[in-house]
Amino acid sequence: MTTLHGAVRRRHGMLARLAALWPVYLLAALIVASDQFLLVYAGPRWLGWSTDPYVFRSYRAFHDGYDPSRPQLIVIGSSRAEQAAPTEALQREIAARGLPHQAWNLAIGGGGSPLALWLALEELTPITRALPAGSRIVYLFSPFELNFLPLPSVSATPAGGTMLYEQGYVHLVYKLQHRSGWARLIVLESAQNVLPRLMFLLNRGAATTQSLTANRIRCNHAGLENYRVLDINAWAFERLADTFRDRLVIAYPPVGDAQMADDREHRVFELSAPLVERMARDYGTRTMPDLMPRAALPADEFDRDCDHVTSPEGARAAARLLVGMLAR
Repeated sequence: MTTLHGAVRRRHGMLARLAALWPVYLLAALIVASDQFLLVYAGPRWLGWSTDPYVFRSYRAFHDGYDPSRPQLIVIGSSRAEQAAPTEALQREIAARGLPHQAWNLAIGGGGSPLALWLALEELTPITRALPAGSRIVYLFSPFELNFLPLPSVSATPAGGTMLYEQGYVHLVYKLQHRSGWARLIVLESAQNVLPRLMFLLNRGAATTQSLTANRIRCNHAGLENYRVLDINAWAFERLADTFRDRLVIAYPPVGDAQMADDREHRVFELSAPLVERMARDYGTRTMPDLMPRAALPADEFDRDCDHVTSPEGARAAARLLVGMLAR
């Protein structure tokens, strides 16, 4: 009996100690509940967090407006591609020529890189795996993108956040941001608006930060400092080539003289050329470096912005060149 009473007393004592920890349990429950409330309700409703898997408006428009009976002309790239040939300019040019194509500009302004583009296009699967005959995907490729890692656009999809974390570019919150409201708050509010630099693991993420020598660059410094081809972008570039094969056309967006001088000084064309050439050799992609010559645009096009097309005349000229490529 003594042994039995001792066991009962120990059990009661354990239960009493556990009961005494009720504030801890309550706090844990509140943290979990507030985390999911922030992620599912408060974030989208009050902070404007998007729950749309098609993370960019142009991709949602493509998903909703895609006609599988018509060949597609799709332009991808960074902001240089986005501004050079807006969807509306492409559509007007196609209509003027009486072509059956639909046209879309799916470039990612402010966040274009091969990795960001591949992740965003993967969200459109299976559409992008079954484009109609005669479709073309034109990658207006700026070589700086291979040394560019835009965290917001890359981590906008769950696969992107996980990939960045597993490759050692960012902290765990980027992987968890699609599951945890608090992690998403840190990424979207603190990382972007308050502490943008501290969220990088500097051993590998420094590719996207400005260096102390950036003031020597005449135009846009993005990706130029310490230029090299990041493995993760080379991998994504190859995934794009493997996905679209001979439907993928790689061309270069026109830029001003100052930007071209910067690019040549940092050898971006020279260092990126082997990758572009290998895509043509291994996957049959088409390379058209002179598709959009600078001379085809107004003479003063880059007086206002050294590396972006900004005038309606420039956009119309770029649309004519891109749509004209369909006949080649």
